[in-house]
Amino acid sequence: MITEQMKAIPFFSSFSPSQIQEIILSNHYVCYPKKAILCYECDTLKSVYFLLHGRIRVYKINRFGQEIFLYHIRQNGLITGLFKNISYGNIEFVEDSNVLIIPQESFWNLVRKYSLSSPLLQLHQDYIMRLESIIDQEIIFDGLAKVSHFLDQHLDEFNALKKQEIAACLNIQPETLSRILKKLHRDNIITTDSRGNIEIIQQIKLRNNYRTEEK
Repeated sequence: MITEQMKAIPFFSSFSPSQIQEIILSNHYVCYPKKAILCYECDTLKSVYFLLHGRIRVYKINRFGQEIFLYHIRQNGLITGLFKNISYGNIEFVEDSNVLIIPQESFWNLVRKYSLSSPLLQLHQDYIMRLESIIDQEIIFDGLAKVSHFLDQHLDEFNALKKQEIAACLNIQPETLSRILKKLHRDNIITTDSRGNIEIIQQIKLRNNYRTEEK
């Protein structure tokens, strides 16, 4: 199972099963329970972390003690940056998760040994795109754009979460979320099935709510 989880990460996709097994045996494969904290904001990081299975949320605490949600990390992704040894935010597991932990020196030896410059660049670009999405969400997107983007990109997750959790993820009030969902229903862009799950009826119109505001 671990081999399949690692192969699902593009960075490791070219590795043979024996090479992946070697990486697993020489590093750390850790299972974290829901609500466990991987690290806090500004912690020094001495390893590179890959989320093989599960989901993580990254958030900051403002000077008033309030949580400011930044983004989710879903399975098959890099958790922390490659070129900065300080944690960007507090990293918490929101469900039971599996993580591959590679000490930084071992990681860079791996890159050199297998000539992984191209996969490394893609890995870094994906991480930068994740940070850029924070700018879209918090500076460019209004409430309607935030909700539309979440529905379009993460519908299954939207239906799995409670409305209060969704509002917290989008840094909007639950009342605002309810008003936006009612508007999307009125505009016949989404509907709700018999189980209470949202279904998208007009995806193009939904995307127009946020794509017109993207860079």
